[in-house]
Amino acid sequence: MDLHGLHIITLLWLSSGMASPLDSLGKRYMCCPGWSSVNGICTKPVCKYNCWNHGQCIAPNKCLCNIGFQGPLCEQPRCRVSCANGGVCIPPFRCACPPGYTGRTCQTAICSPACLPPQRCQAPNQCTCPPGLTGPQCTIDVNECETGTARCQHGCINTPGSFRCTCQSGYRLANDGRSCIAICDKPCRNLGVCLIPNHCSCFPWFSGAACEVVRRR
Repeated sequence: MDLHGLHIITLLWLSSGMASPLDSLGKRYMCCPGWSSVNGICTKPVCKYNCWNHGQCIAPNKCLCNIGFQGPLCEQPRCRVSCANGGVCIPPFRCACPPGYTGRTCQTAICSPACLPPQRCQAPNQCTCPPGLTGPQCTIDVNECETGTARCQHGCINTPGSFRCTCQSGYRLANDGRSCIAICDKPCRNLGVCLIPNHCSCFPWFSGAACEVVRRR
């Protein structure tokens, strides 16, 4: 191995038509595999395939890649950010976003026209809608009475963006806003329970419309 760290694998006396380099004694020699001669010295590495994207061949079949590229031939883009929503890396710090998205990493959806506050754009041209509204801009009313989401016990009235449950005559709306409770004009006594309008369900030892009569045993 000489001062340049290169092997002279063999000394060959060749015909004068050969293009091999000459040493100081006029002897011809060949560079080791993976190296080529520059000014008679085997100092230039050889890469079988060209390095892409302005990469440099720094050793036999080894490329030094520029920032933003990787791979054996520097053929693969390498982003220092992670592209979202199908974005494509444009090395080293930028993403090419698909239609409907924007931002450094394509993280922000685009809604046109813009969503009305407090809604936000959750996907291209799709706003986050409150309960009772739907559509790209949340302008379409959802009929909860028809979809069955209202779950009213008796009747249902659809309203813009919402609904209202109603009860039949003789019943009132319970605190849950959906159930109906029977109304007894006379309060049930003696632990009786009003199950249907103006009729109490009494314990066995009571009777009467309001369970006010004690039965004789």
